[in-house]
Amino acid sequence: MDAWQIILIIIGVYVLALIIYSFLLYGIINKSIGRRTDKNPMLKYFTAEDYDGLMATPLSFKNKKGTTLNGFIYHNANTKNNAIMVFFHGFGAGHQAYTTLINDLVNKVGYPILTFDYTGCDLSEGKKIPNTLQALADGHDFLAFIKTLDDYKDRPMILIGHSWGGFVATNLYPMNKDKKIIKVVALNSVTDFPLFYKITTRAPFIFIPINNMLNYFKYGQLAFSTTRKCIKDTPVPHLFIHGEKDESIPFTPFISSLVLQSDIHKRVKFHFEKDRYHNAYLTNESETELRKLQANMKAYRRAKDKEALHNEIMNFDFNLAVQNDEKIIAMIDHFIKETKYE
Repeated sequence: MDAWQIILIIIGVYVLALIIYSFLLYGIINKSIGRRTDKNPMLKYFTAEDYDGLMATPLSFKNKKGTTLNGFIYHNANTKNNAIMVFFHGFGAGHQAYTTLINDLVNKVGYPILTFDYTGCDLSEGKKIPNTLQALADGHDFLAFIKTLDDYKDRPMILIGHSWGGFVATNLYPMNKDKKIIKVVALNSVTDFPLFYKITTRAPFIFIPINNMLNYFKYGQLAFSTTRKCIKDTPVPHLFIHGEKDESIPFTPFISSLVLQSDIHKRVKFHFEKDRYHNAYLTNESETELRKLQANMKAYRRAKDKEALHNEIMNFDFNLAVQNDEKIIAMIDHFIKETKYE
């Protein structure tokens, strides 16, 4: 056998190994995601009843798979009917992990917020989260559902999302071209899930096209959604708010790749908090308390003697972990109202 044939065989075996490894990683990732995420009984989740004047009207709809998804319309006596905000939650129990943020946005911006829990998340049906793209598919179905609501179907929409929800908010417009979407706010947003998986699992580059191909069979063109591509295809102004110390969605490469486009796309704006992590909308003090709580929860899951940590978590003042930065709330309000709907 000639040397060049041996080299080709070695290269072929190497490429085949990378392909097989990428298929295995795809299965492992989806298995790790494939579970329900309900409220943790040790934690407090605030509801509308915890805030003076905040009202929550239940809503329910079925996605294209026939799964019933549930949420609320949040409003108060002073909400205006000129526009609506549509909120998308991050990975975790569901949207009630953000009730304080929802309350502050309703009070400051003055528009009602419509929101729901994705498939497999807390208030909604589903044995598990089938794929991170399911939230994007559910988001499309939610916008279609809003079109059936006489009180809201003709209003301009501001899409707001955190983390996983930021990915949903920034990737909805290009697929449906809904002219009612007039602003997008992304808080510590995931911008590219295949790249996120590649980095977190140290997968080979070939993992990305394999991941996209496999997702295409389940979700069609949604499989190729990335924020980097989507902001090229939308005339909608975007505001990205991100903590520079974010360990979950690091500034580089996720947000830095968007910043490179800012000179081309003037409608894209950025605000970075140098001392914040994955919850840049919180005050420094509140995010510090939240991180302490999260560290205790992580330690609790691993601890053999759980009693001391259990008592510490149960005695934690959860109000300390949900205080929003008034500057960030005002910034979102200003961005939304740069175009008037009065």
